[in-house]
Amino acid sequence: MEARHLRYAQALAEHRHFGRAAAALGIAQPPLSSQIAALEREVGERLFDRTPKGVFPTAAGTAFLARARSALDEMGGAVVDAGRAARGETGRLRLGFIGSALLAPLPGCSAGSSAPGRTSGSRHSRREPRRGVAGLLAGELDVAVGRGAPRGPGAEELVTVPIGTDDLVAAVAVTHPFAGTRSVTIEQLAGERLVVSGRADEPGVGAWLQTVFADAPTALDGAADRP
Repeated sequence: MEARHLRYAQALAEHRHFGRAAAALGIAQPPLSSQIAALEREVGERLFDRTPKGVFPTAAGTAFLARARSALDEMGGAVVDAGRAARGETGRLRLGFIGSALLAPLPGCSAGSSAPGRTSGSRHSRREPRRGVAGLLAGELDVAVGRGAPRGPGAEELVTVPIGTDDLVAAVAVTHPFAGTRSVTIEQLAGERLVVSGRADEPGVGAWLQTVFADAPTALDGAADRP
């Protein structure tokens, strides 16, 4: 039994005439009559009464058509769902991220999932960058949002896509020589006693700061941690 057989039966029930149903389907009447007869043989029941006043579904035909409509609707829905999945409009996303990603860019990205007609599922996990890389490699995550290129064993197997930039902000007293300055260089900061946000030896923050101060590797040696 093919989908076209269901459509033929549905058209015949709607038009109650082989000729009109065939015209609506864009086929000749003899093939339609032949296909309906073949469908009845396959089902093992007479689905239509042929009368001088028209063609009408039998009790068996009425029951068959109810299921046929549901089947055709499901098939049409399957095609739509396949297209939406291919376009990335549906599905489940397992996302790992660093804490600061909750400020930007994640809120803006997640807003798109509420677009009309779009459904999605997600599982979020706050992770250190190193654990995010491990999660990706183990198949536990689909995407990891981190700071900078992934590092550690297996990182070369991953693809990095920039989605935003971070600003490194230095807060100083109003009496400090940097006060009123729009920007300072890493070299200038390296000569100052620093108080960092978070632990300087924390895998996430610490690794990033070590990258920032790569040309001044001792800059963080005396850095105090924020309480």
